[in-house]
Amino acid sequence: MKSKSRILVFLLLLVSICTSLAQDSENDSKSLYIGIEPFSFALGYKGGFVDYRLNDKYIFNFYAGYFGWWFHYNETRGIKKTRLSDNYLASKGPVIRFGMGFVLSENKFRFSQVLFRPEITYKYLSYDNKCFYYGSSGLSGTYREVRSYESNYFAVNAIFGFIHYSDSFEEVSYEWFIGPGLGVAYEDMTILCKGSRCSAGKVNCNEQSSGIHFYPSIRFGVQIGFKIYNSKKTDIFK
Repeated sequence: MKSKSRILVFLLLLVSICTSLAQDSENDSKSLYIGIEPFSFALGYKGGFVDYRLNDKYIFNFYAGYFGWWFHYNETRGIKKTRLSDNYLASKGPVIRFGMGFVLSENKFRFSQVLFRPEITYKYLSYDNKCFYYGSSGLSGTYREVRSYESNYFAVNAIFGFIHYSDSFEEVSYEWFIGPGLGVAYEDMTILCKGSRCSAGKVNCNEQSSGIHFYPSIRFGVQIGFKIYNSKKTDIFK
């Protein structure tokens, strides 16, 4: 509960900062872009982002989506309980991300900008009554576990990006980005059933475990944005 309250306070502070910046730049050109991160789709993320450009120096970024691999099976082959199987192969859930970009330099002639964008991400992951097994499916010696899992994941990233605007079609922007980060998750695991004869619905144990785990992270990829609003009919760099 305390962690959620702190995140709420942070988000309110972030909104307050963005509002203040917007008021200080009333005479500057503002624009709104919506788009996608194509590389994220390959990693199981389905969603999109909104870029609100307060002026030539500040960009507010918001991403919302849903994480989950394109193909999910009732059984997942893996070695018992692993971080990879729990967080990436089996679980799914909503994702939101907030970022505030600061333009470090720009090239008006080449229609490009270099920016730094701190980001904060929240992701809720879970699965229910999922069977994991190790060994050949169907053999009597196959070890199985039926587990349920829940995770509240928070992460911060320091993103460096390069944004390019086409000189012939300024309504589209391309951003290449990369940045390290650190995530922390509160995870709750329940093992409902385990053993070679274990099957979903047959509960012969009820082992529970919970705790906090840290995950180093790195974000990289491409954002493709499409301009849907501009407050002034002038070049974005003026």
